[in-house]
Parts: sequence; structure tokens; C-alpha cells
Amino acid sequence: MRSLFNCLFLAHSFLYQIICLEEFKTFEDKSSAINDTGVNSELTDMIRRCCPWQMLAVGNLKYKRIIETSLDVPCLCNEIVMEVMWGLKNLMHVLVPEEKLKLKKQDRLPMSYGLKKLLDRYGFDVKPRMINEEIVVGSCVVHDSDFCEKKLSTTLSEGGHLLQEVSGINSEGWDLMKLATALKIIAYPPRTTTAETELFTEHEISKLLMDAHKYEGKIAKGGCLEIYKQMVEIRDFRARAKKTMVFLVKEAERAYEAKRRATRKKLYMKLVKEAQSSKRRAKKKSCSNENYSPYEVLESVSKVMKFAELWVAPNASANAKQKQQPADVADRLSDHCATAGGKRGQNETSKDGSTT
Repeated sequence: MRSLFNCLFLAHSFLYQIICLEEFKTFEDKSSAINDTGVNSELTDMIRRCCPWQMLAVGNLKYKRIIETSLDVPCLCNEIVMEVMWGLKNLMHVLVPEEKLKLKKQDRLPMSYGLKKLLDRYGFDVKPRMINEEIVVGSCVVHDSDFCEKKLSTTLSEGGHLLQEVSGINSEGWDLMKLATALKIIAYPPRTTTAETELFTEHEISKLLMDAHKYEGKIAKGGCLEIYKQMVEIRDFRARAKKTMVFLVKEAERAYEAKRRATRKKLYMKLVKEAQSSKRRAKKKSCSNENYSPYEVLESVSKVMKFAELWVAPNASANAKQKQQPADVADRLSDHCATAGGKRGQNETSKDGSTT
């Protein structure tokens, strides 16, 4: 977990290179600051002072319309802006430490479109409600490692063209790590390791070693070695980041399932309580010879039985006692309905001498 916290620190440090706080102001009553009638003087002054002659990014279509109409300030609100706003809302405690209030769930989407694409690309099946800050940061770290590798792709592609030109080696389809290794072998043949040679065919490795002298003056040896080292570090860092992500996703799944089971159990107990309450009402009516329908109890029992099927089925590994508990409750209530129905029939027979 130490590496994750290091990444968290680096991610927050990198954040300040992209965005910074211009001004912060607390509005006790948000509806008085901006509403259908316009924008109040405080917020108007703040917007004009911080964004003079600039387009304002707004994360709400309603606010966009109000600001453009009231202040004649051009605003932008689209999918890209919403993605940015999602990130800002989730990092509000970092960007604006003075803000003590936490955003409500309805004001903060659990997952952005970009994050979903990123998680899907790496094969992480994460439900929106499982998302937490650790998963967001871990995903960003994995993405950043790809970004760092992509920055080296142009230089390495040029090296691939040089391999074709000098040695006739077709590097099409090679990944960047293999290209970086080939250039490192050309730059420093004596330092070639067995692990490095295993990346190539016998023909390829022999050509690289035999033609190394042909690249004199055409490549910067120190640069090739530095790129190779960077690629090794990036691959190692990404592998550790992915391993951390696997752990984080499993922990999030555990927490999500535990919460869902607790919610199911709470709902089931509520239905049981409702059925028991119906049972007590039915018993009270039967004792006072009041007309009542045992179907009132049966209706509650059917609710419990229906939910019991949903609640017990996903937990097939639970012990037998837990599995039988919902059915036992329903059986007892059903027996009571039958008994209560019999009593009702006896009462009606004694009144008019006939059986209904």
C-alpha cells in the first residue's frame, strides 16, 4: 500500500501543474447566489474578476443559461466539461481545503465516462457504487504510466525505421519495450543479457550484434540507454500499479457485497416484522369475533417468501439454518392463517346455523 500512497502524493502534486485555485467564496444560501432571476452581486463580481473576457466552464446547463442571460458571459457545458467537473468535485478536498462541506451523492457522479473506459480497457469490472478514491487514483497511475510510455513512442518509432534502413529488420508489430531493447543492444553490444536476447529470433539478434558498428554516428548511445532504462521503469511501475489495482478492486467488491447483504437482510427483517404485525392484528380480530380475511396475513407471507427466494439464493454457501429461517417463518404464519380461517368459519356457522 505504500506505493499507492506515494502515487497519491504524486498525483496530487501533478494536479497543481494543470489547475490552480483563483478564488474561493462561501455562499450560505446557494439559491440566493444564483437562481432563475439571475446572479447576485457577490457572485457577479467574482466571475467578472476571475474570468475577464474568457469563456466560463460550467457544470450545469441551467447555470449556463442563467449566467449567459444575466451577465452576457459566454459559457461552455458539454461532455468534456462534465468529465473535468467530475474530477474537480472528487478532488475538492485537495483543491479547496477551506471547503469543509462534502458534496451530496446526487451532486457527485460515482463514475465518469473516461474512468469507465479506462477500467474496461484494463479488464477491471467495477460497478459505479464500488468506486472510491483509491481506485480513482490507482487508475490514474496506470493511465499515467501509459502516457509516459506513449511520449517515448515517436523516438522509438524513428529507431524502428533506422533498423529497417541499416539492418533490414522489419520492426512492424513490435511493442515499444522490444524496440527500446533493440536500440540498447545496438548501442552497447557487450552489455546484452540472455533475457534480452530471448525477445528476438536468432536471425534478429545476430543482425543486431553484427551490424552494431554500422550505427556509429546515426544514434546517440547514451540516449538509447536512457530510453531503455525509462521503459524498464515504466513497465515495472505499471505492473506494480496493476497489482495494487487488483487488490483495491477485490477490497471494493468485498465491501460492496457486504453492504448489499446488509441491505437485503435489513429489508427481509422489515418484511418479517410486517408479517408478524399482520399476524398479531389477525389474532386480535379473531379473538374479538370481528370479520377479517386471513388473506391479509397471506399477503404479508407471500412478500416474505418472495424476498426469501432472492435473499437466500445468492448465498448458497450459507449454512442450512440460515437457508431455512425465511421458510420457517413463512410456514408458521401460513399455519396461523389456516387456523384463523377455521375459527372464522366456526363463528359464522354458529351465527346463522349454516356453513359459509
